[in-house]
Amino acid sequence: TLSGADKTDVDALLNANGTQSSDSITYNLAVADDWNGPITGGDISDLTGNGITVSGISAVPTLSYSTDTFVEDAANDGTISTAITITLSDDTFAADLSDKIVATNVPAGLSASFARTSDTVVTATLTGSATAHANADDIADLSFTFQDGAFVNTATASDVTGYAKSDLGIDFSDPAPALPSFQTPVTNPFGLSAMDYLATPTFADLDGDGDLDALIGNQDGHSFYFENTGSATSPAFANAQTDPFGLSNVGKRAIPALADLDGDGDLDALIGNKDGNSLYFENTGSPSSAAFANAQTDPFGLSVEYPFRYVSPTLADLDGDGDLDALIGNRDGNSLYFENTGSPSSPAFASAQVNPFGLSGVGPRSSPTLADLDGDGDLDALIGNDPGNILFFLNGTPPGVTVAQTDGDTSVTEGGATDTYTLVLDSQPTADVVITLDTTNDQVSVDTPTLTFTNANWNTPQTVTVSAVDDSVGEGPHFGVIAHSVSSTDTAYDGLNIDRVSIQIADDDLPSGAPTFQPPLTNPFGLSDVGTFATPTFADLDGDGDLDALIGNNAGQNFYFENTGSTSSAAFASAQTDPFGLSDVGFNASPTLADLDGDGDLDALIGDRYGDSFYFENTGSTSSAAFASSAQTDPFELSDARHVVTPTLADLDGDGDLDALIGEFSGNTFYFENVPSNSAPSITSATYDSSTNVLSVIAANITSGDTIDVSKLTLTGEGGQTYTLTSANVTASSDTAFSVTLNATDQLYVEGLLNQDGTTSAGSSAAFNLAAADDWDTAVTDGDTSITTSTVTVSNTQTPTITSATYDVSTGVLEVTGTNFVHQDGATNDIDLSTLTFTGAGGSSAAFTLTTSSDVEITDATTFSATLSGADKTAVDALLNANGTQSSDSITYNLAVADDWNGPITGGDISDLTGNGITVSGISAVPALSYSTDTFVEDAANDGTISTAITITLSDDTFAADLSDKIVATNVPAGLSASFVRTSDTVVTATLTGSATAHANADDIADLTVTFQDGAFVNTATAADVTGYAKSDLGIDFADPVPIPALTYSTDTFVEAAANDGTISTAITITLSDDTFAADLSDKIVATNVPAGLSASFVRTSDTVVTATLTGSATAHANADDIADLTVTFQDGAFVNTATAADVTGYAKSDLGIDFADPVPIPALTYSTDTFVEAAANDGTIS
Repeated sequence: TLSGADKTDVDALLNANGTQSSDSITYNLAVADDWNGPITGGDISDLTGNGITVSGISAVPTLSYSTDTFVEDAANDGTISTAITITLSDDTFAADLSDKIVATNVPAGLSASFARTSDTVVTATLTGSATAHANADDIADLSFTFQDGAFVNTATASDVTGYAKSDLGIDFSDPAPALPSFQTPVTNPFGLSAMDYLATPTFADLDGDGDLDALIGNQDGHSFYFENTGSATSPAFANAQTDPFGLSNVGKRAIPALADLDGDGDLDALIGNKDGNSLYFENTGSPSSAAFANAQTDPFGLSVEYPFRYVSPTLADLDGDGDLDALIGNRDGNSLYFENTGSPSSPAFASAQVNPFGLSGVGPRSSPTLADLDGDGDLDALIGNDPGNILFFLNGTPPGVTVAQTDGDTSVTEGGATDTYTLVLDSQPTADVVITLDTTNDQVSVDTPTLTFTNANWNTPQTVTVSAVDDSVGEGPHFGVIAHSVSSTDTAYDGLNIDRVSIQIADDDLPSGAPTFQPPLTNPFGLSDVGTFATPTFADLDGDGDLDALIGNNAGQNFYFENTGSTSSAAFASAQTDPFGLSDVGFNASPTLADLDGDGDLDALIGDRYGDSFYFENTGSTSSAAFASSAQTDPFELSDARHVVTPTLADLDGDGDLDALIGEFSGNTFYFENVPSNSAPSITSATYDSSTNVLSVIAANITSGDTIDVSKLTLTGEGGQTYTLTSANVTASSDTAFSVTLNATDQLYVEGLLNQDGTTSAGSSAAFNLAAADDWDTAVTDGDTSITTSTVTVSNTQTPTITSATYDVSTGVLEVTGTNFVHQDGATNDIDLSTLTFTGAGGSSAAFTLTTSSDVEITDATTFSATLSGADKTAVDALLNANGTQSSDSITYNLAVADDWNGPITGGDISDLTGNGITVSGISAVPALSYSTDTFVEDAANDGTISTAITITLSDDTFAADLSDKIVATNVPAGLSASFVRTSDTVVTATLTGSATAHANADDIADLTVTFQDGAFVNTATAADVTGYAKSDLGIDFADPVPIPALTYSTDTFVEAAANDGTISTAITITLSDDTFAADLSDKIVATNVPAGLSASFVRTSDTVVTATLTGSATAHANADDIADLTVTFQDGAFVNTATAADVTGYAKSDLGIDFADPVPIPALTYSTDTFVEAAANDGTIS
């Protein structure tokens, strides 16, 4: 039971119930040696693995925060819409907290507010707009302090753990990068000079000094090199050198480009010319010293022949596969794209594609260059032309609007249910985008006539609520259509086409029960005879809310009777023949009207005598029909229905679209089910499990067994970037699902996009999305089946981890092995090398983080490679200074990576700091001598001779055959001589002969020196180039003579006891040095000349002590009986290490004495007489 200071100290350590302390240290009880006595004779200490379970600590109320950081809104306007939830355990909040929470260090423009949302939860928010809200204005010292009275059961706030929190942060963001703003041009700056005409410059670091040099082609086919002798930020160009480093004239109009086409780390040259050739000059030099080989014309599959002359090449990784593609301008103003289907070190260009990726012709003589001008991580194009204009092609998501209907359709009821759909922009606009809604045929209404998207809310879907117009016309199931128009000063969005939305409407006006028809009226309401085979249909063709008549006849004509009355009192005007662009269909015209193309107006489908159905698209409007001039015969996969066909259209299967029912002359009725857009296969959602690499898709309107074309599936993730899958096609597992197990390439790319659990990305909070191009379900090819929006939910995101690395010092190549590496969108950015820190020689204090090496791409999920050069290589080589896994000072190599080294994966910290060993190679071995020991030892005879030898072993070389004068020994003690014998190609044995004159222990030396001379080694001429060629700290260990065991006695004399009774109470201690007594001494000690009445006994009290005593009582023990010749003699076998007892000094002692004493005399009084006598006078006196 602990108490006092012990309990106080232990309680402070074991400060939380359970097995860990409040700072997450696992409890342990250690015991030192002999804690349970001297058991085993060895060390019984037990220091680790002895856990302690603590209890009895009363729960302390504690505040916890859902996060430590408020995040600025995406609008980058200084507002904070995120909240922090503060949760209280083991107490409850007071009902009124109005003055009980104080916030300090709140940035100007913001105010902190706190809402008690339950007994144990407070929600903290920041309202207003921060005055300063750039990324540099981030803070990490926002403080919240709870005051006394904030808690029901804890009067003093400071008794609650976390009552004051001073490390809250606010994460502000800089605005998205803007397009560059260029200054007025300066002619021939920084020392550049005129090139006659048609100067075509390119810039690169050709001399490896860290700044950009200029290479400028001209009309005459030369390339002029201007070395930058200034700096990276302040260029100063030297005079031009013509066709340097082995470059040559290329004919007319040299247009150079520089890039590492063969992957060897230096810049090669590709120079276009007037004749349409691209001349390749391989750099066989180095990054700092270019040397170009002879030109190769149109290598690697490049071919830009006549009439594509005046070629202007540039090189970049346009498809993000890690190698350089070519974009080559030509005389006609086109840009030809040659995809590199080879590798970074072995290019192979595919056939040219003309003006790909949305590029277009720019007029005479296209001259492209590529760079990320808007800071969004991809390459934009700037293309110059002959008139002197520069055309900018921004690389980005094309403008567009995504329309998503709730549950895949929009259905409403007159006087009843409403429905919704959403619209959202596909890319950020440069100005407000206004979308105006038009209800076309006025069968529906919407809750808002316009939607406005800004560059702040462009990616937030806006909802439209749709209601049916509750009219009094009995129409049955019918449709409404909402059209959209776009206006904006952003020309990319202004006038953009958006899909219309078809609304299914349930009618509430038709009476229930069986109808009762009145007697017929002939040609009522103003209708007139149209001839034989009159076939009427009714619809509102002029958009005035009542039903007009369209009647076909035997002659193939169509008669239009406009209803000038009302919905309840028809009055038809005189007939118009084949109005609005309709035309004669031959014989037996049988019209019907319906919105077949979903644009909100009524189209016409007219049957004829010969079994055909003619489709007239209404290209006008709901109130002003205008039918296309030429009919389509049997459209939408309708087929010939034999003879005299009469079509009608209705949603017969209740799937929201119009099916066709066509009667014919023989009395048959043909049903054509509509299975287009509204029944098209669709994707509703998807999940991606990173642990299994399986994309599981929930779909509708597919059929089990359908083949899914995986190459038409595109995922969107981090940064809004997209990736189209390349995995093999799969088969739908059911009518609602299919799954794709991603191939290795897809895994790399997808897991960089879908980079954290949930539905948004880790770095940019971009929504995860799966889109599908048309015909993704190969069983359905009719109509457009493309899908633009479906949410992807990610689980089990895998953390990239490094397990080991190798580094070749001779080449600078670092090969890293691990798991779960992912690809990041863009070129050469998968692994951020600036996050790599090396530990080696000098330990952690000398660790080095890469600063100059370029980021690298990965090709698989388990390895990446980087070639270090320049300052990085110099620093790393100094740390990794020995082959193997440890430095020359025995520090184990380690490669640490900081957070986000492989991108913002998981949304958490992916730093990997320890346990990542590096195996180093490529360090040329330096021959070295090693010694079996540093010390010669004197022989046991202690006569100054040395019989031990030292073996000297040579690594990475061999000894010369003759070493007779090649090894010199100095500081050899007098009397000794050093000799060296070559016992093999790599071993020499060193010995000392003779006898040292002075060889006491005090004569030890530690400076005996052995020095190998030039010529001692076969492959190393200079001996000093061999590590350990001179060794000056060899020693000789001399020994003093071996000590002789000796016995000493604590006294020479036994003394008689004070009682003077002949007993001896004193004992003599006999001590042995430089040996130990035998365990059994019962017959190994003999005592002689012992006085009568006494006996000698000897007790071994330790390894080196015997106690001698005399027992009994001496017969004669007067002082005169003292003796001085009592003898004790140790016998052979009495000593452990000395067989002959006589070899032990003092083994026989014959001068021991016994000091007896006479009795002590007793003082006594004697009296002269016993009687006093009276005087004779008899007078009473005593004389």
